[in-house]
Amino acid sequence: RSGAGPKASEGQHPEAGGPVRREPLSQKRGSSGPRSQYLGVTFNKQARMWQVRTNIEGKRHRLGHYENEVMAAKVYDKAVIKIRGEKAKTNFEAKDYDEEMRSASEMSKEEFIAQLRSEAKRQNELRRKAKEDKPKQAKNGYQLFADHVRDRVKEDLTADLAEGKKLTTQATLSAIAALWREQDKETKEAWQAR
Repeated sequence: RSGAGPKASEGQHPEAGGPVRREPLSQKRGSSGPRSQYLGVTFNKQARMWQVRTNIEGKRHRLGHYENEVMAAKVYDKAVIKIRGEKAKTNFEAKDYDEEMRSASEMSKEEFIAQLRSEAKRQNELRRKAKEDKPKQAKNGYQLFADHVRDRVKEDLTADLAEGKKLTTQATLSAIAALWREQDKETKEAWQAR
């Protein structure tokens, strides 16, 4: 069945230009994160992105990670059209990919899969680079004050600890917050102005 999708009686609305897939799966969160409503798309909790997978001759192939679930579904569609041809079950109308698939007609299945993976990697690298280039948010007065007094607070707290006890992060943060509250208004304003 080439992109035909379910019957209208199964909740299908192809005339609306939407997916040709069955009703969406529930979006409950479990140990694996949200569930996709699209074929071939799963949520990779560790990467916090949508992962595309398909099978070719009994072997599972990963096609990359995507921030956008719909984009991932479209990558899956292109892959299964290339692999299975007209009999491919797609998430969206197969005719939506006609032009792209014509340009890929000279490639082997393996070359096409490699190209999809390469494009996913390139997009993710560009996204990572853009995040790195983004200016970091300046620290506020309290954060600057905390950085300034942290080592001294840790030393004081460690000296007061009983033998064999460890200093906790919560105790350190509580002590720094208490010191901040003790500062007068002018001192706090001076830290904010830095």
